[in-house]
Amino acid sequence: MYSIRMLKGLSTRQVAKKIGTTPRTLFRWIEGRLLPAPKRLVMPGQAWYIWSDRDIKRAQMVKKTVKRGRKRSKKK
Repeated sequence: MYSIRMLKGLSTRQVAKKIGTTPRTLFRWIEGRLLPAPKRLVMPGQAWYIWSDRDIKRAQMVKKTVKRGRKRSKKK
């Protein structure tokens, strides 16, 4: 069986800790298309993102540009 440790790259949790955010925030950035999705490893019942150095640098740039806090909806 494969392990994420056997692959070159970091897990989402490791990247989040490295750049100072949470894994959920990284997933939101990917879902919101602020950050391109890194390479994905899919196994039966499991899937992981494998983050390269390039992916980590992109995430750091997104973190610098995204404003912190709750986003308010525009009222009509």
